[in-house]
Amino acid sequence: MQRIFLTLAIAPIQLLWLTFGGVEIGRAAIVPAPFSDIIVPNELATKDGNAATMVPYLDDHDVPIGRPAYIGPFHYQQVYRASEFMTLPRGGAFLTVLATHRADCLSPAPFPGQVATNVTITLSTTLKDPDGLSVSFMENQGTDAIVVTNGLRIGAGGGKIGCPNPTDSTLRAFELPIPFFYDPSRGNLLLDLKSTGLTDPFHSGRFDPAFADAQSILGDSVSRVYSHSLSSPLAEFSDTVGLVSYFQFRPFPRIYATLETNTVVIAWPTQPVPFKLQWSNGNLPGIQWATYPGTIEVGFLYSVTTLPQATLTKSRYFRLFWNTPQPGVPQVTPASLEPMPAEQITTPTSTP
Repeated sequence: MQRIFLTLAIAPIQLLWLTFGGVEIGRAAIVPAPFSDIIVPNELATKDGNAATMVPYLDDHDVPIGRPAYIGPFHYQQVYRASEFMTLPRGGAFLTVLATHRADCLSPAPFPGQVATNVTITLSTTLKDPDGLSVSFMENQGTDAIVVTNGLRIGAGGGKIGCPNPTDSTLRAFELPIPFFYDPSRGNLLLDLKSTGLTDPFHSGRFDPAFADAQSILGDSVSRVYSHSLSSPLAEFSDTVGLVSYFQFRPFPRIYATLETNTVVIAWPTQPVPFKLQWSNGNLPGIQWATYPGTIEVGFLYSVTTLPQATLTKSRYFRLFWNTPQPGVPQVTPASLEPMPAEQITTPTSTP
């Protein structure tokens, strides 16, 4: 179990340190939280892939288009080459939103839609390359594997919106309850998906072909292995096809402090959600942390709390903390954060 925390470094101070006894406080403008949107394969961000597949939610293996042969349990793995994620910050970022299904132009419109049930997704890095996955599911997973969502329901219907140039409206994107920290320098990205099968919530009486956009090129950035069993350790099928997938990444969150009229405003990005604000009035070293007890306004981009200046009669330390279940995530220190543009301002020598 790795504990990671974020702190704000101001001048020589290692933590966000608020005091009004002559010590300076940093002031920084609150700007939109950065994020990275990535489509893999990268070259298919605005165009349809050269293949279509109903795997993993249906099975089109050796079956003519429009005749899905299997709608039962599935175990599916897909690898994504690390070079597709070169736009991420150096050292990596948190994967917070994922879409494994982008409707292909072969999908019917309108779509009745089926729902994949009890979907479990595990993410990890892997040393296996595209077109080099083992038929052993366990051999493909890295040591940093974690379950990022469990019991998920994913719509598997289609809809040829924007063809032949697909748009974000065809993505089946969902937020990950547990973000995955991915650093491309540590290996390729492996998606492991398990599902108990499909339901028919719209009672269409038939399972229409729910084609997902895909690419099938030997030597490209994606490939897959899969099985019709949740208990077998080995894949039944292996090929060079890969789903066109969407990823949204967020960097390590940072605390921003602004001194306004008689009020200190503390803000930080709402994503990744698991990070929580903590504070302490202890002395370094051996500082004792506790969950921040004040009111927090959670917005779409930022979470904000305020403290009256008059209440800060002694030093306060703040940090963002998450006891992540992911093995191998480095502990964050101020030195690993990019410098924050800060304007130094001097506070009164005593509080009013």
